[in-house]
Amino acid sequence: MAAIAEEDVVEQESDPRMPRTRSSRELRWHSIKKRMDDNRMSTEIQLLNVRRLAKLSIQMHDQREGKQKDRRSRSSTFPVIEEKCRDSTRSVRFTLMLR
Repeated sequence: MAAIAEEDVVEQESDPRMPRTRSSRELRWHSIKKRMDDNRMSTEIQLLNVRRLAKLSIQMHDQREGKQKDRRSRSSTFPVIEEKCRDSTRSVRFTLMLR
């Protein structure tokens, strides 16, 4: 009787008309893969948000610097050095935001 039941099970699994059920290993793999995809999507969204915030902060910084630069440009004799300092502070601010 047990041999007949096992044969029936084998036939049911190989029958193309019957929907194939996934094994627990496949289910685990698909759930892990789905979680990985979800995590990747959320990470990409977070990176986009960080980039947007960084752009906004740079724009605000440039606007503030522009107002101060107008006042300083009349008296400043080293505009190139001033520009380099501004760029270095910008890169430091960028690394702080990304951390």
